[in-house]
Amino acid sequence: MPTEYQLRDRALRARIRLLIDDGALPAVIAKRIHAGYGSGLQCHACGRSITPEQLEYETLVPKAFRLHVECHVLWQIECVERARKRR
Repeated sequence: MPTEYQLRDRALRARIRLLIDDGALPAVIAKRIHAGYGSGLQCHACGRSITPEQLEYETLVPKAFRLHVECHVLWQIECVERARKRR
């Protein structure tokens, strides 16, 4: 699971907010998540590869997005905060 330090990564959170604003990441809560070892592909949030030693989350909202587990958590936090602001 993500460490408290990773969850407080302001630069990554800012990047994720920008990706949501630009439409590169959807502002939705993932209903289904597939987890496994990293595929070596690039994380849609941070841009770094997800190595086989790392945990990779894949969501299908509406297309496949692959993220490090830490990046996924930050992305979902941002989505929840946006949903709350819309209410």
